[in-house]
Amino acid sequence: MPSESELGERFSVSRIIIGRAVQELVDAGYLIKRPGKAHSCVTRAAICTS
Repeated sequence: MPSESELGERFSVSRIIIGRAVQELVDAGYLIKRPGKAHSCVTRAAICTS
């Protein structure tokens, strides 16, 4: 997944907005945040088995 800065540039929104959206996806279980690394998408199968 692109960085928050790259997503902000791509969609013409601030990195803060992207960060909030990413956090919502993390809270919902769709992304895993790894400090210092890229965000990872969680597959539907992984969500169903956890």
